[in-house]
Amino acid sequence: MKAYITIISIISCIIFSSCTQTQETSNKTPDEVESIDSFPTKQEEVIVSDVDINDDDDIDEDEEIDDENVDNLKVKLAKAIRCIANNNAKGFASRCNYPVRINCLDKTVSTPEEMIELFDILFPQDQRHLFQNKSEKDWEEMGNNGIMYGDGDFWDSNFDGKISAINFASNAVNELEEKKIEAASSCLHPSLQSKEWKILKSFKCNDGTIFRIDYKDNDEKCRFLLFKQGEAFNTMPSYVMYGEYAMEDEGYHFSDEDGNTATFYELRVYEDSPYVLMLSDGTEVDGITLVNWMDLVENQE
Repeated sequence: MKAYITIISIISCIIFSSCTQTQETSNKTPDEVESIDSFPTKQEEVIVSDVDINDDDDIDEDEEIDDENVDNLKVKLAKAIRCIANNNAKGFASRCNYPVRINCLDKTVSTPEEMIELFDILFPQDQRHLFQNKSEKDWEEMGNNGIMYGDGDFWDSNFDGKISAINFASNAVNELEEKKIEAASSCLHPSLQSKEWKILKSFKCNDGTIFRIDYKDNDEKCRFLLFKQGEAFNTMPSYVMYGEYAMEDEGYHFSDEDGNTATFYELRVYEDSPYVLMLSDGTEVDGITLVNWMDLVENQE
């Protein structure tokens, strides 16, 4: 591939988007970025009072982000967390920068109204106590990646004092994830059904081809399933391949017993589509679009 094209891995996207895991050092990033540039010094704790929640003291966009400004942003972010503790869905929604990536649901929220609708699922009543008595001390500047809450449950990646990504996985979210895993597996051919294989992402191509990439935690193996146009998901796909993610070229490499191979990349810099799929049989795959697997299943039923 050309040198100017930078390839980013899907596996880092989703593993860090899973939200059910917490790394000991780099923690969960806002958009699954692997590197951490710097760490902040500890600041004096300032508890945010309820009367501060609706303040709109934003930093000027053109103003340089120095240590003092970062401290101010942390105070603003602490107010958003205080809204969760106080069951203030509207206040929390107003302190987000849209679109907000909710990695634990594999979903992007575009409006405050959508965030308010999801509030009770994201932050159920029996878990809101986890956010009581929190302050700006719970936020850390993580280099160019942004400002992170705790172990990465929330991120401000824009340095504007508003939340841009949510990784916190409530009990309700975890239950939904379990149902999603079961549903994503039960629609396949019986020989392919297994809760060990968790779907990472699914894609649709211009010619009607649909493929998905699955991941198995215990051995870090990956699975590639490709359905040609018209093939039902409960039948054997045209291709079933197994493989893994390669650090050398930051791509997924799959193969089967018949000698067929497939390679998948997600590119950071692109013109038309960020996705590249190459099949050894010479099939040209164009117009790859990320889609929701369960939406595809519902359309087939």
